Amino acid sequence: RYTSYTLAIGHRAMESSTYNWSGIAIGNRAGQSIHSTNGIVIGYFAGSNANITDSIAIGTWAAQDAHDYTFGRNTTVGYKAYQYGKGENNISIGTYSMNYVANPYARRNIAIGNQALKGNSNSADNIAIGSNSMGLSGCGATPAGCNIAIGNQAGLCLVSGFNVLIGHSASSMLRSGVGY
Repeated sequence: RYTSYTLAIGHRAMESSTYNWSGIAIGNRAGQSIHSTNGIVIGYFAGSNANITDSIAIGTWAAQDAHDYTFGRNTTVGYKAYQYGKGENNISIGTYSMNYVANPYARRNIAIGNQALKGNSNSADNIAIGSNSMGLSGCGATPAGCNIAIGNQAGLCLVSGFNVLIGHSASSMLRSGVGY
């Protein structure tokens, strides 16, 4: 176990952590079994069993079992936001936002809203604003990148790239082509 310049506040905070450099964990079991460099985790089980670098996770189970590959630098706020997440340079704000993003190629995404980009595991350079916007959970779809989706369920199950989708359910289930 190697730790330097760390702060742990809460029952079992940073317990069983193997490597922490300049880390902060606040909350019951926050940062438990974490491997982190410059990470901040706040909330019940936030960042537990995670491998993060230069990242911030705030919320109950936020970034739990998350793994930042290469450079990290993810910011996540919300209940189970970025839980089981992988990737780098992502921003997720909202309950379940970017939850179950299971591929390290999920990069440079912005997800704001309940379940925004949830399950969207292989895409990059997306902006999803709104409840369920660009979510793929349960769609059986392979996502694409370079999209902007604004609105409740905008781009839900979207699998094509280079789209701008604005409005409630805009181009939901779009399989190919360009949506407006």
